[in-house]
Amino acid sequence: MVKAEARRWRSRSEVQRQAELEAEALEIPYEEVLWRLEKRSGRSGEAGKSCTPALLLSANFTSTGF
Repeated sequence: MVKAEARRWRSRSEVQRQAELEAEALEIPYEEVLWRLEKRSGRSGEAGKSCTPALLLSANFTSTGF
């Protein structure tokens, strides 16, 4: 089971891995985090650039009015 989980993790892109970690940490849906990270990486113009949790948090607080 651990090997299967490790294979699944390695098969994901860096953005997908980051989205999974942040979704779990922030207790929000994975799809929402993934969408935000993909949107940010598309705007940056740098394919594969990693977004930090601070960027996601700032976007989340801005959109929710906190």
